[in-house]
Amino acid sequence: MGTIVKLITYIFLLLIFLLFFQHYFSFPESKKKSPTKTVKNDFSTFLGHLLLSGTQHMRFEKIPFYPFFSDLTANILERGRKSGTRPQAALKKIKTILIKDKLFQKRLKTIVMEGYIQFSLISALTWSLVGFTAFMGITEISIRFKFFIFLLQLLAFLIYLPSYYYLKKKKTDFIQLFLKKLYLLQINLEASLSIKRAFEESQLNEVFKIRPKRFEIFLNRLEFLLKEFQKSGGHIIEELENLKEELWNEYQLLLEELEKECKVLRLGLIFLFFIPSYFLYIFAMLPSLN
Repeated sequence: MGTIVKLITYIFLLLIFLLFFQHYFSFPESKKKSPTKTVKNDFSTFLGHLLLSGTQHMRFEKIPFYPFFSDLTANILERGRKSGTRPQAALKKIKTILIKDKLFQKRLKTIVMEGYIQFSLISALTWSLVGFTAFMGITEISIRFKFFIFLLQLLAFLIYLPSYYYLKKKKTDFIQLFLKKLYLLQINLEASLSIKRAFEESQLNEVFKIRPKRFEIFLNRLEFLLKEFQKSGGHIIEELENLKEELWNEYQLLLEELEKECKVLRLGLIFLFFIPSYFLYIFAMLPSLN
């Protein structure tokens, strides 16, 4: 009876931990508050209002929080206000991409939550077996071994969310920085700044310092455009629009890759931690059945 009580205690503590972990650590970006209480925290609705009302009169600090896009829009509005330009076309494009991005983020969150559900079901199956065999007196397995199984499963729960954020950061950090600086460059050029000053104001050197291999072709193309425009002028704005369009397509591709990697991560944790913990108990129980 003492063994059963201890097992129930372990399961209860696990459930309490999972509830705590989910509440305080799941998707922290969604828990950040909007900078203002007067603006609805729906970024696509806000952008629609923004385009209708005119950006030059909007206070960019009132933009509701949405990862990457709120910061990008705030930078565009601030730069546009300082330079006297109206970046309506840029905001329209951002709104279009934002809608797609929100769908992707929703799918990613669903994948993560499905992982926790699968982990919980497999864990419940394992501990149901443990409780059943203990109740029926079928096997006598040490508390230490059961605690080892508990830690093995707990480790998977702890690894899952940080691993997801690591993959997400690795996939999206650079392209988000690149897009932000590219938008600032275009606004500065539209304000008739020189190439040198526009480059400095947009801080594009941060992008060229990192220079990942995947984006080498985009960076080389941008360097070529800047050099050609500095030499002979030309229609660099149109070329920058094409480059941004290609980068947005690359951004969508990266999100699709991230979705696949999250599914692989989920399966990997199941096969590395939960399936072994279940069969470890089965194998440990076999001698008692003989």
